[in-house]
Amino acid sequence: MNVLTDLPGALRGIRVLDYTTAWAGPRLTTYLAEMGAEVIHVESIQYLDTHRGWSKWAWGASGNMPNNDPGRRPWERNSQYNEFNKNKLGITLNLADPDGVALFKELVKISDVVVDNYKAGTTARFGVDYDTLRKIRPDIIQVSLPAFGSTGPYRDYTAWGNQVMALCGQGLLLNYEGEEEPEPGGTYADPLAAITGAFVVVAALFHRRRTGQGQYIELALSEVSPPLLPEAFAEYTMNGRQPLPRGNSVPEAVPWNVYPCQGEDAWIAICCRTDAEALRLFEMMGRRDFLERFATIPARLAARAEIDAAVAAWTAPQEKYQLADRLQAAGIPAEAAAQYAEVLVDPQLQARGFFVELDHPECGVYPHPLQAVRLSKTPPIDYRAAPTYGQHNAEVLGGLLGVSQERLEELAAKQVIGTEPLEDEERRRRDRAWGVS
Repeated sequence: MNVLTDLPGALRGIRVLDYTTAWAGPRLTTYLAEMGAEVIHVESIQYLDTHRGWSKWAWGASGNMPNNDPGRRPWERNSQYNEFNKNKLGITLNLADPDGVALFKELVKISDVVVDNYKAGTTARFGVDYDTLRKIRPDIIQVSLPAFGSTGPYRDYTAWGNQVMALCGQGLLLNYEGEEEPEPGGTYADPLAAITGAFVVVAALFHRRRTGQGQYIELALSEVSPPLLPEAFAEYTMNGRQPLPRGNSVPEAVPWNVYPCQGEDAWIAICCRTDAEALRLFEMMGRRDFLERFATIPARLAARAEIDAAVAAWTAPQEKYQLADRLQAAGIPAEAAAQYAEVLVDPQLQARGFFVELDHPECGVYPHPLQAVRLSKTPPIDYRAAPTYGQHNAEVLGGLLGVSQERLEELAAKQVIGTEPLEDEERRRRDRAWGVS
């Protein structure tokens, strides 16, 4: 049973030591926390988490803070950090200091899973790699998420999600049809790795329960996207054609796109997969001349531009939600493209209790989305805002490990633990010492 967070979730009794940063790793462990695991998020005051802020100059520039105000403690106010780390306990440890490593290893003794997402070799440099940790707890499960894996010519590369997408060829698919420049935006590998990682942690826990064996899991971000793009690889290997961007359309159906509606930046998605759906749409549009000409998919594919233009002209003066209701009533798959303000008050999401309000001491009360899954006996839990810097040092280090208050004060004076990041100049000096540019 967890000592500090005894939650009624499916993973009740599982403790996760979460030594992650940025997106993929923190989101992975948040999934586990929402299922009832006790997740202890470990940061250092020497190296600021990416989503707490790149530097003082970036604080407030991202637009991800309440009222765009960095406030007195900007590292506590970034919405991405607070979303990716909710439901966790938060402590600080300097793993470049032997005292910090020693405390980390004490926590490993009473944990089930360790998760990191740093460049290959980082955990070994700190002395917290799997070969070391399994000597401390033989059945420990450790998950590492390096960008390109721990082997191969790119193992030492520093990377962000955009670069990983570029490597996989996914960036070439993200644009409108006819526009050749790749769209580098998006870091889809991060959430994909988080979801995949949460799944494999549960698989490894099941294996340990049956055999008593822990194991090491490596999950390279560069390898989570290609299995989800089989049609792109098949297009080249089977037909010798470079897959091209298609915007919101698909190659096998027309009409299938996002079309303008009444008002500013108002759109509706309409997706007609069958002949019957397309013909019902043409009837509603009053385009009886289309019924015979475009009765079949080959005929519609050959006239994609003409049909899309006609549908867009028909949708443009109409209100998107009313139009979506009419189309749905006629059995045509359609939905209004919602602005974020509309998503928050969407009746379907509200009826399912999808958003919960969490009160963060530096940000106030804001809604947060739940997981999509609904377990009938152990539903996901969203009960605690993300921790502030070192918020639970006393509870975890003192309460779980028995470190005395006097010793905690010594560790704070030595900057092994703390509740605020070091000043930039000092942090940059340590970054250089660690080889971080």
